[in-house]
Amino acid sequence: MLRFSSLNVPGISRLTPVFKILIVLFLIASGNKLSAQYGQLESIRQLATSGQHEQADVQLQGLLEQYPDFLPAKLLQAHNNAWRHKYQLAQQQFREILTSRPGNKEALIGLGYAHAWNGELSKAIYPFNAVLRSDPKNEEALTGLGIGYLRANNGAAALHHYKVLTRTYPDKAEHYLGLARSYAMLAQNYQARKALFKALKLDPDNPEARDLAGRISTEKAGVEIDAIGGFSNVDDEQRIGLRMAQLSFHYDERWTFYGRYDNSLSQDNIDFLRQKSRAASGWVGAFAAWSPRLATRMEYGLRSLPGQQLQNMLKVEQVIFLPQGFSLKIGGFSTLDAGNEWLVSTGIYVPVGKSFSIEPTWYYSRNSSDGVGQHRILLASKIRLPKGYEVTAGGFYGNPKFQGELLPGMHSKVTGAYLMGVLPFSERLWGLLVVNHERGVFSTSTVLAAGIKIRLEE
Repeated sequence: MLRFSSLNVPGISRLTPVFKILIVLFLIASGNKLSAQYGQLESIRQLATSGQHEQADVQLQGLLEQYPDFLPAKLLQAHNNAWRHKYQLAQQQFREILTSRPGNKEALIGLGYAHAWNGELSKAIYPFNAVLRSDPKNEEALTGLGIGYLRANNGAAALHHYKVLTRTYPDKAEHYLGLARSYAMLAQNYQARKALFKALKLDPDNPEARDLAGRISTEKAGVEIDAIGGFSNVDDEQRIGLRMAQLSFHYDERWTFYGRYDNSLSQDNIDFLRQKSRAASGWVGAFAAWSPRLATRMEYGLRSLPGQQLQNMLKVEQVIFLPQGFSLKIGGFSTLDAGNEWLVSTGIYVPVGKSFSIEPTWYYSRNSSDGVGQHRILLASKIRLPKGYEVTAGGFYGNPKFQGELLPGMHSKVTGAYLMGVLPFSERLWGLLVVNHERGVFSTSTVLAAGIKIRLEE
């Protein structure tokens, strides 16, 4: 409570008691007025943080009409616009505050988040770093940089900031969750699980941590080894043996490298089965995720055919990620030697709900030895179940445009169906199943195959 004795103002002792009372009443009124401002601001803040952004904005405009220089209201107005995804307006308002109050931490942090949430990481870095220069352990600035780098798929940079956060603020589950996301982006799933364990210890009911724990168990490991073998029956010829083996290295959030041995042609071609010969190929390839919207797969291979020189082969596929989980795939294959054969394809991935998807694909191939092209349409559907279980089923129809008279037992069209399954026995060992039946122009084939996937981590 204000008392007369507390008014230590030069010259006030010479004022009359009436003037002293008037001054005290003025200060009391000013204090009540300021208290009312903050009371009104707090009620607006509750509206904004509860998601009632439009109503909060209307009341903030009214408050600022009464008190145009009320800084806390200006800051809340800019934050509220960022929260309702009006990022450019929020950025403008934070800059206006910084023009009159350079170095204001709350305005710098708000500006950084408005840029980060809008996908403008390069513009978000400066305001966050401006805060960290004077306050190296500022929690909000470090968190903003961590979130921004995760959104930009830069797991290594995000990891650096979340390590600082978990050391400085070890009692915050959200920082361990960010640390886990960073490790997962780098395919360091063992470290990601350790961070998730700490997050769930601090906040056992955290739904994001539980969801991430489920997804980590099904995402790519740092190193994966696949091997599939099985039985094939083509007309009256059978063979049992290795069909495919692959070694994959998931380098970081962008790059995956792999090598593959493919012996399926030896198993499924009637001529090679009858001749008891082999036609195997070896491939090296890479998958690059350039951005959240674009990725490329490229493979180079050598194929050995009986009585012929090694064939050089090239495969390329471009993936364009579209809104709402859709993606478009455009690819091609060609041999690079005389007697060229080539294939082009295009398909679209269509998510139907959280666990089901369909993917229609069109292929066109041509072999220069006979000059005849073939159209083929494939429709695949996939169900993803909890803990990494997957079932893929599909069917295909082809028109080989066979030229010549069809002999008994031959077919003018190609038809078939297949079924594939992924069965996680444990986090490191998965089972693979393949069933395929095809009725071609000259022969009918059935394949029953099984294999394993071994997942190794850093």
